[in-house]
Amino acid sequence: MVPSNQRSTFLGVLDQVIKEDQPELRSGVVFRRGVPILFVACVTNRGAVAEIGCDFDLTHGWTFTWVSEERPIGPVTATALAAAEIARRLRLARPLPRESLA
Repeated sequence: MVPSNQRSTFLGVLDQVIKEDQPELRSGVVFRRGVPILFVACVTNRGAVAEIGCDFDLTHGWTFTWVSEERPIGPVTATALAAAEIARRLRLARPLPRESLA
């Protein structure tokens, strides 16, 4: 059985790395249906946001994932690379229309 606090721990580390290495991003751990996720917003690309999860499987171990797509970002052992990929994707994301940002 996988310890339940592992997910929170890995997301907390990713949150810290984003805060230290990606100045254009703001992040924080939030809970959705009792499960921790990392909410990330890009301040240089208004409206570009992402929800990052952390999932475990027997083949790949713990992996950061895009919650909306259920796709992997990378292993928790490569936290800095995951943070850089999140930043890259949010910088390139299409901003929301101004009226959607109420």
